[in-house]
Amino acid sequence: SKLAVASHDNRIYLYDCRSKYKKLGMLKGHSSFVRHLDWSGNSKSIQSDCGAYEILFWDADSRSQIKSGSTLKDEKWATYSCCIGWSVQGIFAPGMDGSDINNLDRSKSGTCLAAGDDFRCVELVRFPCINEECKRKKYKGHSEHVTNVRWLHDDSYLISTGGADLSVFQWRHKT
Repeated sequence: SKLAVASHDNRIYLYDCRSKYKKLGMLKGHSSFVRHLDWSGNSKSIQSDCGAYEILFWDADSRSQIKSGSTLKDEKWATYSCCIGWSVQGIFAPGMDGSDINNLDRSKSGTCLAAGDDFRCVELVRFPCINEECKRKKYKGHSEHVTNVRWLHDDSYLISTGGADLSVFQWRHKT
């Protein structure tokens, strides 16, 4: 099994977890710091986005960039935290730009997408979210921007963290 680490030096570092975290190599191609990354369900591919609002795809075994993202159009991603991509393009409401959404997390069931934004809100939408007019539920509580959101293993709670308010919230999710 492998560990992928996103870095502010525009690279992703890969490590072998079974060999005392021996460095396997790096994925190099982003033009800005790497913000998010996701593994495919079979752990053969990685998708990542960066501060320049580009999404790149990688072959984890060969550690090479997959130049044609369409080859992964039907890929089942184990996680989905990248803020850029076809299946999350609707998360940006009219008038928003790429910097307004700080983090995403798709529920483990694969049906709900949570977003933390610059407007102190945690938002929930259905996944995939391909239309900016999608129905969304907004929840307020943070006094500053929401820096991260993550679902628990069974989708029963969503955890969100705040920026300057230094808060951690637990949101109960009823299905």
